[in-house]
Amino acid sequence: MTVFVDCGRVIGLSVAWRLSSNLKWLLGSRLKKEIRMMKEKKTTVLMLLSIILLYITHRAVPFMMDDLWYSTNLSTGEPISSLWDIIESQIWHYHNWGGRSITHGILQLTLWAGENAADILNVLATLLLSGIICVVAGHRTFPAYFAAFSMLLGLNANWKMSMFWQAGAANYLYITSFILLFLYMFLTIILISPT
Repeated sequence: MTVFVDCGRVIGLSVAWRLSSNLKWLLGSRLKKEIRMMKEKKTTVLMLLSIILLYITHRAVPFMMDDLWYSTNLSTGEPISSLWDIIESQIWHYHNWGGRSITHGILQLTLWAGENAADILNVLATLLLSGIICVVAGHRTFPAYFAAFSMLLGLNANWKMSMFWQAGAANYLYITSFILLFLYMFLTIILISPT
């Protein structure tokens, strides 16, 4: 009888141990899920605050310096009033100035759209570049996205002239997105294609 009782105790202890370890695992996985959700919520709040701060900063920096010249038809000196003015300006620019027609065409399009539209486009371009950085790096989580966004701003040597000044945004922010997309597609094709 004592053998059966001892076996019963051992079996009972074994079941209790399994239940407690399953409970620990369940609580552990639930706790991990809760921690992950809290991190995502905090990251979301930080990201939204960063976007709002970025937009406010863009609003505080007016069109200035080169923006004023590029807001005109470069061949006539008149303010841009149509897409044809931008095309005409870029033909003139190519032959007489620097030839960076893609970047300055984008610049003239954003200047033609107006300051508020340009500020919104700049915020979207910053978000797009942050996303492209994550895709190229192979880290597609929201905390990685926030880190890329933060580093894009925090490690920038001269914010005003490369991100908030419209000519700087067109020359550096927008074009970096195109360059990274090209490199990503190029490297993806090379790595996937058989040699």
